[in-house]
Amino acid sequence: MTADSTILAAAHCVEGGASFEVETADGQSFTATESLLHPDWNPFTLEHNLGLIYLPEPMVASDDAYPSSVAQTEPAVGDNVISSDGKVCTVAADESVLPEENPNLFCMAGDACENPTGSVMPESNTDEVTGIVTIGSIIGIGACATSMPVYYDWIMANSR
Repeated sequence: MTADSTILAAAHCVEGGASFEVETADGQSFTATESLLHPDWNPFTLEHNLGLIYLPEPMVASDDAYPSSVAQTEPAVGDNVISSDGKVCTVAADESVLPEENPNLFCMAGDACENPTGSVMPESNTDEVTGIVTIGSIIGIGACATSMPVYYDWIMANSR
């Protein structure tokens, strides 16, 4: 979540959805019927794989459910991010695995950093979201994520 009523999501998870069932870590439930895809989303190249889901009412923040900040700086090679299953993963140095048409991705080192597509990846030492998994694990590398700092201005301009 980037605000009390906005959920950061992968465009490939939002596209075509009419409603979204959302449950927070502390048990709050919502049925969201409004969403927004990044205007340049390309399902063929997975470029701009970003969407927002709008809750019908604000979430009540608690110790277990609260909005996260969106990172404003790109993760660097060697930085640690957290996988969806809680593992610490390291941003990989080998950028030869990235699709040339999608330079806004970063990948994690090692198969141990598998993540389901669409999951968010915060930095290990902050609550800042650095990426949304766009490509699941590829042999020899972990998942690749769309880098959130690239889209910071769009996310902030469209969050509620």
